Amino acid sequence: MKKLTRNRSSLQGAVSYNFKQPQLLEQALTHTSALEDDTASPFERLEFLGDSVLDLIIAKILYLHRADGAALNEGQMTETRARLVSKDGLADVAHDIGL
Repeated sequence: MKKLTRNRSSLQGAVSYNFKQPQLLEQALTHTSALEDDTASPFERLEFLGDSVLDLIIAKILYLHRADGAALNEGQMTETRARLVSKDGLADVAHDIGL
C-alpha cells in the first residue's frame, strides 16, 4: 500500500491535481490482469473513453503546435500519435513522472 500511496502522490504532483476520490484513481491505475478474479472491471468502459480523450488531446497538440513551427502531414501525425499513446510510450511517461 505504501508504494501505491507514493505513486498516487507522484501522479498528483506530476499533473498538478489532487484527486477528490483517490479510490477511483487506484482503480484507474490497476490493470484487470492484477485483480484477484477474472471478472472484467466496470472501469474498462471508462478506459475506452479515456483512451479516446487521450487520442484527441494528442491529435490536437500535433495538429496545432510544433516547437519548430513546421507542420506534420496526416501520416506523420498519425504515426506520432500512435507512438505517443502506445504501451511503451505511456510507460515512458509513467516512468518519467515516477509512477
